[in-house]
Amino acid sequence: MLFQLGLFLIALFIFVILLSIIVFLYDRIAKLFEKKPIKPVLKPENKPVLRLTRIAEKEVLKQTITVEHKGSKEVNVLTSENFKELLSPYFIAVDYLRDLWLEHPFNLNITDKIQEHYGKKKTINGFIRFRQIPEIYIKLKASNKFKTAVLIHEIAHQRSFQDSMLNNVKIQYHGPEFKRHMRILFKPLLVDRTYYKKNVELSYHLKFEANRFSPNEDMCN
Repeated sequence: MLFQLGLFLIALFIFVILLSIIVFLYDRIAKLFEKKPIKPVLKPENKPVLRLTRIAEKEVLKQTITVEHKGSKEVNVLTSENFKELLSPYFIAVDYLRDLWLEHPFNLNITDKIQEHYGKKKTINGFIRFRQIPEIYIKLKASNKFKTAVLIHEIAHQRSFQDSMLNNVKIQYHGPEFKRHMRILFKPLLVDRTYYKKNVELSYHLKFEANRFSPNEDMCN
């Protein structure tokens, strides 16, 4: 009698387990074949798209110029009206630089601590960080002509990078695309000797396939 009761309980236990498995599988299968409600297709709203470039006099984001010198830090918002006033103490051909800035805006940092911002051992005169609004860093302790040459160098990087993003292609840092922009950007400054008296050396770097363009103080005097 006890043996038969034991068998009955075992059979009952197995039956309960099988029933639980069947219920679980049925629930999963039912969910797979369950018809989900179709969501209505919403028309996209006509929201303005934030772009890196902007039309003159129409600011999308505020750009700034930051000057760091001997521990002090001065930050000003750049506008088309005050651009010349703020940059004239540090650069030449400011009207031309203003036109370049209006086409492709950037934040400008003129600093005597450029090595700290760069964070590497390599000595540099300027560099660019690509953000929603690119940030360009220029070494403070240099002649105005030299700083202008370095700034245009970084603007060439900015434009070649933006072209690569638009076309979804990879480019070399100082490759053909960069050199093409350098030739375009420097051409107005090489028409005569107003800005760069030793323009032969500058033209050489822009015309021939040098590895990179690195102006030096002798070329900018």
